[in-house]
Amino acid sequence: MKLNNKGMTIVEILVSFAIVIVIVASMYASISNLRNRQVIASYKEEATRYKDLLTRDVENDIITKGLVSATKISDTSVILKFKSGDEKTFSVNMNSSSVTNDLENATVCDVVDEDSYVDSITYDGVSYSLPNAGSDKLNINGKCSRIYSMRITDSIISVDSDMLSINVKIFHPDLGDKYSLEIITPIDYE
Repeated sequence: MKLNNKGMTIVEILVSFAIVIVIVASMYASISNLRNRQVIASYKEEATRYKDLLTRDVENDIITKGLVSATKISDTSVILKFKSGDEKTFSVNMNSSSVTNDLENATVCDVVDEDSYVDSITYDGVSYSLPNAGSDKLNINGKCSRIYSMRITDSIISVDSDMLSINVKIFHPDLGDKYSLEIITPIDYE
């Protein structure tokens, strides 16, 4: 009986490496896809938590204290007056809308001096900044700033004789505007 001690040929080694490369590449794509889905899921969770917290705080005051009047200060602010005599201001701060036109000419920065253009909603003196659901470091008009992906695109506050309507459109490229804030309530005059 004669043994063949030649070992592996170069073709067999190359085929083995090719198979390993194909397996690793397919695993990388799957892991990358899973990571992207995990990031989007965390954005959804943050957006849901933000919307629920803000809505709960405003609606809790409306239900427990009784809204008796609403005075619109501007297109983005309203003063709510309750039966207890308390007054609370609901205000939408849209910083990103001021740079929307400049985004076409913006370039990417390596270092960011500060977090700018973070939209927020203020209620009763408490600022509810939009959750950080991804951001871009951009050079806008010579200033490096962090532009957050989640933005307030529109704010409509209307006060009729007996109804208060607050509609704040919050947009994220991956989530759309599903997590916008909408509060519609009757005004119960004393």
